[in-house]
Amino acid sequence: ERFLREVLEAGQQAAALSAELLALTRQTSPAPVPDPDISSPTTPDETILVAEDDHALRGLLERVLRKAGYTVLSAADGAHALELLADSQADLLLTDVVMPKMSGRELTESLGERQPQMRVLYITGYGASDLAQHGMSRGANLLKKPFSARELLVEVRRVLDRP
Repeated sequence: ERFLREVLEAGQQAAALSAELLALTRQTSPAPVPDPDISSPTTPDETILVAEDDHALRGLLERVLRKAGYTVLSAADGAHALELLADSQADLLLTDVVMPKMSGRELTESLGERQPQMRVLYITGYGASDLAQHGMSRGANLLKKPFSARELLVEVRRVLDRP
């Protein structure tokens, strides 16, 4: 039941982000002035590692973040994310909480040893009790699915700008 709920929520999330991106690409009026607090990285070289096992959602996250000016590394699972960061650095890990083989929390712990300065933003469709079972603490930076592109960018910027 939990698996079916996650699949349904991931599909709804992908559809919502797709519709939002499609609307943005079809704008015929001049592009609006970007909102500086969410549209552009503080520094031109901010890198975000996206670790998401849902292919469609991962692709949408990549497009939204790249359009906002971030450099994006993308991984379908925790093992691939670890491989990517063996030779690279990231300012932020944007990871699903529940993934096959390695959870987002386990990935964070592994990367924390290599890159302790890296910030983390978790995304999930699960409720509080399910998150507790996956070892998530209440203080974690968490973005609940479904979310809009704007909500994603606001949270990314908020986490990156924390002292």
